[in-house]
Amino acid sequence: MSIKIIECKYCDCKVSFIPCANFIVFCPECKREIHLECEYGYGPVTPCSILLGKDSMGTVTVNSKNEYLLEIKSDGKQIKLRKSYLEALHEASNIMKNILRPGSGNKDSNSFQIKKQGGSICFYGDWFGKPGDNFHRIKHYYYQDNVLEIVFDEWERLIVFEPLGITNTEKEFSINQSKMVKWSWYSYGGSEKQMNKISYELTDGRVRKISRYGEQNLERKTPYFSVLIA
Repeated sequence: MSIKIIECKYCDCKVSFIPCANFIVFCPECKREIHLECEYGYGPVTPCSILLGKDSMGTVTVNSKNEYLLEIKSDGKQIKLRKSYLEALHEASNIMKNILRPGSGNKDSNSFQIKKQGGSICFYGDWFGKPGDNFHRIKHYYYQDNVLEIVFDEWERLIVFEPLGITNTEKEFSINQSKMVKWSWYSYGGSEKQMNKISYELTDGRVRKISRYGEQNLERKTPYFSVLIA
């Protein structure tokens, strides 16, 4: 098969890999899982290759006893997985996360529950659209490895690195401070679905906004949160 390239949603690295029927891709730069593709619902999900860019890290297989196994290429170790089918792939992915980034696979996002369903969104006082004009409904979210990722119903994606000072009520969800915020969305209207991206980075008390229009330093506006969903 031909080489494909995907952009890492966390560090923006261009990751090259060779796809197969079932595979999981990790970014070679930030060591995070960035893509999973398999024949779930249509056929067997194994063998499943686990890739670090172009390099193979391991494979999930099934033996004659219908046991799911993770074979780690670096040391030839074979780990019997507790789960099966698609859940076994997620379990294997968490094991590889711990190998690449020790301790990262131990944090469970199931204990974190966002109480607010959605709302207008503001980053460091910079509203995405006018306050109250748009309602961004939360579809699902993950909070692992000190990174909060929220996906909204129009497939907008919010990634918050190292969030601190979280206010989580039914009326407001806000994050007082974070290392970086990334916001991506597809163009509204029209036939072409173009991905747009904005990132906000706090350095030395200044917020740097980076978009396709270039870079700019934001003035402090009230309310001043890394992220506000109100």
